Amino acid sequence: MINFNQSKVKDLTLEGEAVRLSNELRYKKAYTVTKVDNTKIRYKEKWGFDCETSDISDFRKWLSDNTIQKSYSLFWFTIRMMLIRFPQSKDLIKKNITKKRLKEFNHTALNIKNNIEWLGETGFINKQKKIIKDKFPELAGKEIG
Repeated sequence: MINFNQSKVKDLTLEGEAVRLSNELRYKKAYTVTKVDNTKIRYKEKWGFDCETSDISDFRKWLSDNTIQKSYSLFWFTIRMMLIRFPQSKDLIKKNITKKRLKEFNHTALNIKNNIEWLGETGFINKQKKIIKDKFPELAGKEIG
């Protein structure tokens, strides 16, 4: 089981990146920030879930919610986490993948590693895109993702 050590969140390591990405999926309360010039910025509550303990339905809800902005890194982090936590549901997970990302998904599904560093790879310099372009040279010069 993957465990996200919150003390590593600021580390510039693969583990630190995995912790940071996992935190992006979590529920966030509404809050207000007062700037130096006394202007206030209000942030709305944000739905989220704990990727360490939630069931697959929470992951699928998050993936299908078009109101949530998902970075490329966070999307692939979530897919990797699902593949680790729910290996028997690979076909169900695949339903969240567009045709454009299918080769990437198949490559990722074949190379699952049950460790936190593998999850954190997606957060660094579009590592996922680089991995897939190295594996499939015919995609060089084409937009992925």
